[in-house]
Amino acid sequence: MNIIETELNDYPQFKKKVSFHDKTTKLKKELKTLIKTWDKYTKDLRIFLFVDDIDRYSEKKIIQSIDS
Repeated sequence: MNIIETELNDYPQFKKKVSFHDKTTKLKKELKTLIKTWDKYTKDLRIFLFVDDIDRYSEKKIIQSIDS
């Protein structure tokens, strides 16, 4: 076991495989919270969402993510 694996053992959430649905559900929840918080302080709300390496996903998954 190398040093990175040893360190990661302290963080079980990094070892757990998460489904695409679980990831999008979590992202959706976090974005809703963020938007509600921003909305309290400004009515001129603009959001820019940058997705790094989006080309790694299938077209279907990209559309699912954006629609969610």
